[in-house]
Amino acid sequence: MAESLTVARPYARALFEWVRADSVVLDLWGSVLSVLKEAVAQQAFKQQISNPRVTKAELLKNLTGILGHVLEDSVKKIEVELENFISLLIDNKRLQVLSEIFVLYKQLVVQQQKTMNVEVSSAFALSSKLQTELEAILSQRFNTNISAQYKIDSNLIGGMLIRTEAFVVDASIQGMLAQLKNHIIA
Repeated sequence: MAESLTVARPYARALFEWVRADSVVLDLWGSVLSVLKEAVAQQAFKQQISNPRVTKAELLKNLTGILGHVLEDSVKKIEVELENFISLLIDNKRLQVLSEIFVLYKQLVVQQQKTMNVEVSSAFALSSKLQTELEAILSQRFNTNISAQYKIDSNLIGGMLIRTEAFVVDASIQGMLAQLKNHIIA
């Protein structure tokens, strides 16, 4: 994983530096990377990537076709740049690190916006006081503003599950029981 992050970092940083001034394009590239990482994670596409008979042009056509289908007209705004970026990844055999490029890119966007999106799942509804305290703790811990969405998940039994694009904190009873089970079995 660390090696993949090292390989992905220059691509994520270069892309971010190139589009950072335009917030619409910044968000669009986030969507593009999200779709690309999901596409290359599919087994059928992994086989295409590793197949020496599949040409660069075919890979490029398949990926841009998926993007055009999922994101429709919005990718037309960055069509040339998109093809250049995908071609660069194909040429350098870096399609397999698209997931890491996405994570690093999103981290750079969040750092620029100074806001972290957080999803908090809990077994029961959290009071507004507890929500405010939790957001203050997270804001202090990560030195950024927090934009939290709260949802109820009765499967958690108790506690909470905190998710961001970069990490997950499982402070649920269900998660603690799973950890205890793994420790007992191990």
